[in-house]
Amino acid sequence: MTGFVFILVAIVLLTPASGQTNGITFRRHVINQQSEYSAAAVIDVNRDGQLDIVCGGLWYEAPTWNQHFVREVEHIRGRFDGYSHLPLDVNQDDWTDVVTVNLRSHSIKWIQNPGSDSGAWKTHTAGHFDNMETGRLIDVDRDGQIDVLPNGTQSAVWWSVERGNHPRWSQHDLPNEVAGHGIGFGDIDGDGRGDIVGPEGWLKAPLNARTDRWRWNPEFELGSASIPILVVDPDDDGDNDVVWSIAHGFGLYWLEQVQVDGKRQWIHHTIDTSWSQCHAPLWVDLNGNGRMELVAGKRYMAHEGRDAGAYDPLVAYRYEFSNTTRTWHRNLISYDEQVGFGLDPKAEDLDGDGDLDLVVSGRSGLYWLENIPANSAGNPRVPDYDTDDPLLLVRNHAGLKKPVTSPFDWGRRRAHLVTQMQHQLGPLPPSSERVGLDVQLVEKSTTEHYTRQSITFRASSQRRVDADLLIPSHSSAGAKLPAVLCIRAVGTKDFENKLTTQRSPVFQMAEDFATRGYVCIVPASDPTMDLAQVVWTNLRAIDLLEAMRSVDRNRIACAGQGPAGQLALLTAALDQRLVATIASETLTSVSGLATPLRIEQILAAIAPRAVYFHTLIAEHPTAKNISQAKAVYQLREVGELLHTPQGDTTLAPQKGREWLDQLFKPTDPGSS
Repeated sequence: MTGFVFILVAIVLLTPASGQTNGITFRRHVINQQSEYSAAAVIDVNRDGQLDIVCGGLWYEAPTWNQHFVREVEHIRGRFDGYSHLPLDVNQDDWTDVVTVNLRSHSIKWIQNPGSDSGAWKTHTAGHFDNMETGRLIDVDRDGQIDVLPNGTQSAVWWSVERGNHPRWSQHDLPNEVAGHGIGFGDIDGDGRGDIVGPEGWLKAPLNARTDRWRWNPEFELGSASIPILVVDPDDDGDNDVVWSIAHGFGLYWLEQVQVDGKRQWIHHTIDTSWSQCHAPLWVDLNGNGRMELVAGKRYMAHEGRDAGAYDPLVAYRYEFSNTTRTWHRNLISYDEQVGFGLDPKAEDLDGDGDLDLVVSGRSGLYWLENIPANSAGNPRVPDYDTDDPLLLVRNHAGLKKPVTSPFDWGRRRAHLVTQMQHQLGPLPPSSERVGLDVQLVEKSTTEHYTRQSITFRASSQRRVDADLLIPSHSSAGAKLPAVLCIRAVGTKDFENKLTTQRSPVFQMAEDFATRGYVCIVPASDPTMDLAQVVWTNLRAIDLLEAMRSVDRNRIACAGQGPAGQLALLTAALDQRLVATIASETLTSVSGLATPLRIEQILAAIAPRAVYFHTLIAEHPTAKNISQAKAVYQLREVGELLHTPQGDTTLAPQKGREWLDQLFKPTDPGSS
């Protein structure tokens, strides 16, 4: 037997790990499934007392949603212009207009409501600027008048408007340090003035926002962040924190503001990393309990499928912060209903029943998610599969099967596989168990090439985990380094308290990676943990790596040898933040690691990410099963990313490291 033991079992009807409903749920209404506009506005277009929807070239009249022409929208490089729909009575005629901030045309426009004439809407260009991803309405200068704050990806400005019959728009420059993907607004330092937050820090607002200098504070790094970055106080401690998502990758995060010796510091918390492409989070009270919630949904096809997790099912959740656990409790809004959140979702009481609904528009259509009591609908269910169902077969919600012929088909099949994994291995803990890491240093030592830190961190509310962290010594200041999660086999104690001349396999692996310029973390292995807890510990170790400013979050891999290789593959299957995985097979079997999952299922669930999996011999069953996973990689047109050498595994660790070097191309600190 090998270290990869897989048992065939029938899969029962499952519920995806999609969260509770907790008092409310949402009923989907299709307004226009053919619509591809990225934003919508909810306004009373005709002043009949009912809220209507304006979306791109059309407006939809409540309550029957009859379509009316608005304008011809430019189609530029494959996309419609109009990357935000901001409601504002620009000419002050008491008919609400719509302001659009446009990436493709590099423009701000306002679309004039014709009022009682009920004809076409007139488009006015307010100004032009560099790439503006989208924008939001903010009173930037505290004069009581609404301004437009666009997200400039290369440089930064804000626009004021003197509203009236002949509106005057004025551009106000900001320091370029705040430019980049992601922007937010709120009072960071508690001086009563709204500051501007960017991906790499924040601008302190001056007394006069129009004429005085905004001061740059490079206190954090958020990555390619959401629009907006939310400046809010989820923990009710009196200061504002930062809540954001990775707009074109995996992860929602909370940056907690604390005071240490009178100085502001930031604590990085992970909220949820199980889904991707949240571009435009909201901060609203959906369940009506007086507390604001984080509302987030997946954007559909931002970059033609090139983004991580782009083909996974569309999802939306709301997250309630608990001051008791200091974690976020996830609740389901929508799962696999083709509802994409686009660039400018709206929370409004569309039906006038006293609660907030959601109106979302994107390339998958225009939808109204009606807020209703939870007992009116149930959670979605995952269809059952037979043990002999091939990988490239997917079932719909009714259980009807069809061949997998597209990346979208595979995205749904993969979601079913992941649910199956968690059902058989034990479910991963919910988001409410994503407690603060509370990293504590136990011991520190230094070698020529790296610093080793023995640490402990909180993996869940009930468990602390020991780990070793190896950090290259000679990297340049501000450098972003690749990182590797080095995985131990369950129950082994590979690290000595002191460095010795005898190196265990996992220590050799971590040391070699650190010498080559990788940050490495090696969590301890506890034989009392079940497999789901082991994988969860690995996920939390990735959280820790992401929280390090020296780590490049887009170059994180995991690696394991022999029995630990199985854990590496399982971890990668269940956490898509890992962009590469190294595993090798041995003839050793470890008690308790037999899983009800086949190797081809695990490898296929990792697709289209890179895998180096060294197997023993071509005639071995494991090697034969890999061909099914290769078919999935070929479907995703990345067949070269599943690398499966065979034969003697003695050189597998070295070959795997060389393979990762080619993939990540790190700078070797020791060579400088």
